[in-house]
Parts: sequence; structure tokens; C-alpha cells
Amino acid sequence: MKHIRRISVTPAPAFEVQPNLFLRLLELLLQRVVVAQLQEKKEQKAAAE
Repeated sequence: MKHIRRISVTPAPAFEVQPNLFLRLLELLLQRVVVAQLQEKKEQKAAAE
């Protein structure tokens, strides 16, 4: 039982740091998706003209 308790206590500080990294990764992915969509729209407009 001591072993389980030790595992549950140690990740706490690491878990505080990880969400920030996760949010940054999500932001980067969202930016890439948005840029890709904008480029597609520009290409569609150019093809339509």
C-alpha cells in the first residue's frame, strides 16, 4: 500500500507542468489547421476566378 501512495504523490508537480505543454501543443495544432483552411480557401477562390 505504501508503494501505491508514493506513486500517487510524486506525479503531482509533473502534472502541474504538463497541462501547459499540452495546451501549447493544442494551440500549435489549431494554428496549423486554421492556416491550412485559409490556404485552401485562397486556392479555391483562385481556381474559381
